Amino acid sequence: MGFIGNFQLKTRESGLLWLGIVIVYFSLRIQPLEIPLDRDEGIFGLIGQTILNGGLPYLDALDHKPPVVYYIYALALSFLPPTAFGIHLFLHFYNLLTLIVLFFIAKRIIGPEAGFWVAFIYAVSSISPYIQGFTASTELFMLLPLMLSLWLSLLATEDNIVRIPWIVLSGGFGALACWCKQPAVTSVAFVLILIVYRILTFQPPAQRTINCVKAISMWLIGGIVISLLIIAYFASQGIVYEFFYWSFQHNLLYTTGATLWDKLALALSRLWHIALNIPIVFALAFIGIFLKPKAPALPPVLFFIFVVLSFVGTTFGSAYRHYFAQLAPALALLSGMAVFTIVDRVKDSRAKNIITCLVLSILLIAEILPNYNYYFSQSPKAFSRKFFGNNPFPESVSIAEYLKKNTDPEDKIFIYGSEAQILLMAERPSATAFYNIYPLMQSKYPRYLEFQERVIKEVSQARPKYIISVFLPSSFLYDGKAQQRTAVFLEQYSSKYYSIVDQLFYNREQQAWVSSTHENSKREDKAKNGMITILRRKDIVGPQ
Repeated sequence: MGFIGNFQLKTRESGLLWLGIVIVYFSLRIQPLEIPLDRDEGIFGLIGQTILNGGLPYLDALDHKPPVVYYIYALALSFLPPTAFGIHLFLHFYNLLTLIVLFFIAKRIIGPEAGFWVAFIYAVSSISPYIQGFTASTELFMLLPLMLSLWLSLLATEDNIVRIPWIVLSGGFGALACWCKQPAVTSVAFVLILIVYRILTFQPPAQRTINCVKAISMWLIGGIVISLLIIAYFASQGIVYEFFYWSFQHNLLYTTGATLWDKLALALSRLWHIALNIPIVFALAFIGIFLKPKAPALPPVLFFIFVVLSFVGTTFGSAYRHYFAQLAPALALLSGMAVFTIVDRVKDSRAKNIITCLVLSILLIAEILPNYNYYFSQSPKAFSRKFFGNNPFPESVSIAEYLKKNTDPEDKIFIYGSEAQILLMAERPSATAFYNIYPLMQSKYPRYLEFQERVIKEVSQARPKYIISVFLPSSFLYDGKAQQRTAVFLEQYSSKYYSIVDQLFYNREQQAWVSSTHENSKREDKAKNGMITILRRKDIVGPQ
């Protein structure tokens, strides 16, 4: 980056820079590849499997996300195994496309050298454990259509005209980002701000008003067309009401329980924690606000607005760590332009090369050194235990293997809990459309009793070969108020038709879920830390 003295990069030099970025990108992702799947990945993947098997989200599989993420998972699982390795491998190649689009955005704003800085910073920061970069989350999946929308808006507003095809496509990709996860709307709003800014700044005064109206109208048309196509598809399947309920109404209920100020305070607290653990990127982004590149197509302060709008998107829910992955592109753009501006002001080529190497080293060391175990030495299962506590994500792998070995592909299984990752890896169908059980456990959902009755009916009809009960607060999210008809039914139903194969209890000393046959303490004591019960239908004979 400092090795090239001007914007005109030679093909060989560009190739070497790309090779270096790709090597860094994948080197940091080798160890996290096999971190066990979490609940979100489990539910998205299981719905993806359902789609591949001819089912439909919001009918055969119920969850409260818009549909795009399910179809992305279906695409991944159409040629990769339903394992942590397969899903995370797809994520990292998908995220690499986001990095490439970011490069072209920065290249168009300033030049190729700035593009390489932005790409390098994104390669390093987007895998950080502090934003849960190892998880195939909706946030990371929504970034590619968001960046495509941003890049196409730049192409559409060059010179003195508005290029209608590009602006329509930009609106379409912006809509796709929102149909991946709703809070993307705040980041997508930046694309509209960018369009208006470029028209008002770079186009002749006589054409500004009409071109602004034309551009915004065409952009919105692109978004509306994509949205109507998605809605029309689910309407044609006769499930438009359930589609809207789970995509929007249930989500609004899901985010209730805290005031806007409480959510903002929580998000700011989490952001401060992340900034303290990724200080170099945040510091560079802050410095970048006040720097002035020589020939910017956009002022840095505009990308600070992008950072702010991306942050606003994290305040809609509970400010989980993976929410903050949506800040990664905006931070990379702002901090990358800052580094480029600083290095570009150094005239001596030798000094420039030294500064370039120093900054690259600092960025890498600042990320790797505090997280060395995550990147290189700690086993993926050990990291999962440390990161997610006693959630049974590592043990889900062995439970899935047991179920796959002792069932046929058509045998249905009921998970009384929210551990869909077990069924995903076992490649076995659920006895109910509720792959997560939490919608039955909270009285704030007006339909929760309806959901309970549906589960009771579906389980009774399916007669699942196995029932897995996961008694753990994080798997149930029980609010302490909701009626427990499903629990009463399950206790009576399982005692009559099922026998216990094994019970797992969380052992704090071993930091693992251990079979009851390997512990001597009383069941009552062991169950305080959680309990997983594996039950098999009594009319089935097989290995224990």
